[in-house]
Amino acid sequence: MSRMDDYNYYNDPRTFSYTKHWKVIKKGSISTLRLDLECLFSEELLEGYFEWCKRPTQETTEKVKAEMTEGDFAIFLNMKKELFGGDEAGCSDLIKVKAEREICDLCNGWQKVVNPSIDCGGLTQDDFDEDPEFRDDYFSGAYDIQCPQCRGLGMIDVPHFPDWLAEVIIQREQEDEADARTRRFERAMGA
Repeated sequence: MSRMDDYNYYNDPRTFSYTKHWKVIKKGSISTLRLDLECLFSEELLEGYFEWCKRPTQETTEKVKAEMTEGDFAIFLNMKKELFGGDEAGCSDLIKVKAEREICDLCNGWQKVVNPSIDCGGLTQDDFDEDPEFRDDYFSGAYDIQCPQCRGLGMIDVPHFPDWLAEVIIQREQEDEADARTRRFERAMGA
């Protein structure tokens, strides 16, 4: 494979890892998000949150506030309000949200996509003229795979995050995308 082929393959949206730091759990009309706390929040914020969950008092809140940045403390207050179970289980990684089902934007609801190793570099009429069987197979779906984003459902759950959580998730996804972009570039250049 040439460098350009590698570049095209690793920058094709069908090859991205669809790792999310949350998962929608639907039960009837109620949607709940399970958050990956360790990936979304700083270590200091989580330590304060877990400490507060063990002893949910004003004194603990003041101690946590003294040990955190202002931004982390604002997030902590929202976590305290929306994630805390209020019982001896205390800390939770679940939050109730509204979620809508939408057609998957990768496969457009078809539940499958062409394997990116077949056409990520682009195909021309010459490719089909040289091998008519390839053309027939390509258009018949012989090279299709299950959509990696919706996992073959054709629909995805799109949650409506509270503002405070949306900011955290957007920041984390931007960091993940920058890391992934760097890895794709390094792979495409032969690293």
